[in-house]
Amino acid sequence: MKQITNMRKAVCTMANELKRAGYSLSDAFKKAWQRVKFSMAVRAKGTSFGNRQECLGLLKRFRLDDLSVTLEKEPGNQFDSNAIRIVVHIHPISKKIIIGYIPKGLARELSKVMIPELR
Repeated sequence: MKQITNMRKAVCTMANELKRAGYSLSDAFKKAWQRVKFSMAVRAKGTSFGNRQECLGLLKRFRLDDLSVTLEKEPGNQFDSNAIRIVVHIHPISKKIIIGYIPKGLARELSKVMIPELR
């Protein structure tokens, strides 16, 4: 129940930000809920940093069924406290790799609705 309440608060926060960006309140809430409930296409940032291009090349060797993707908050990121990394899990070799990050503006909104990891 607490997670639902937190999600509703986060959607309200996101809708208010969208309203300030020029959306009507009704459209802002619709868009906020859509972002929470449905998938969206996102162009990852930072994919050319370090050896990420090699890692992306490695992914081509596997079937889609062998891979899964998660988004992980990275509050300790020195550049953006709302940073969300894109992690691909390669199940056959039990490996995970960071392929990039969610764009900063979207990460600011999404970080408010993401459920914190349980450790």
